[in-house]
Amino acid sequence: MDGKTIWSVASAIIVSLGGAGVIISAVLGFTFRFVVNRMEKNYQQRQSKELEKYRYLLENHRYITKSQYDREFEIYRLLSKHFFMLLVVLYTFTSEYIDCKIPGTSTELDEKTAEFQHLAKVLTDAQSVLYENAPFIPQNIFTQYVDIYWKSNELFWVYNNRIKDWSLGKIGRDDLVTEEEQSKFSEIEKEAEALTIELRNYLSSLAVAE
Repeated sequence: MDGKTIWSVASAIIVSLGGAGVIISAVLGFTFRFVVNRMEKNYQQRQSKELEKYRYLLENHRYITKSQYDREFEIYRLLSKHFFMLLVVLYTFTSEYIDCKIPGTSTELDEKTAEFQHLAKVLTDAQSVLYENAPFIPQNIFTQYVDIYWKSNELFWVYNNRIKDWSLGKIGRDDLVTEEEQSKFSEIEKEAEALTIELRNYLSSLAVAE
């Protein structure tokens, strides 16, 4: 039984009461309007909250198709894999000989040269994955990857020259990596950590459109 039906039945009863019904009708009429207005107000408030919640979701989520999400996820999985490997190899090269102040041997030079060649391959692979997928990466995230790449590339060329000087006998093993390079690598690590956090936030903002 809805509100109109209830009010019709109540009106019929009031008419049967005669003059007293006029007073009752006035009171009931006021009460009915009060209840209706209260219900409308509550409904509007509830509707406003739902609309605000929906607006927040729209503003804070980027809706994409399942195929788009899978493609983006695969891109960032590859980027994370290659740049993580780059950091691992850079860390090994940068930290291995710090505080090791003993004469190097020709065998050690050969080993370090092989390690450097591996660094060259890892750096090239990271560059390829980054620029092959450049059109599909948001500008702010792409810029951070590029910054990490070029700072790593800068260390690469420093080590390239040091390896040459070591092979020519111009420097010793203890001069291959200095505290300056170690400090630069620490900066790269911090940038990589910040990028990882931003990437997580970005991926969590994606919503697959059903």
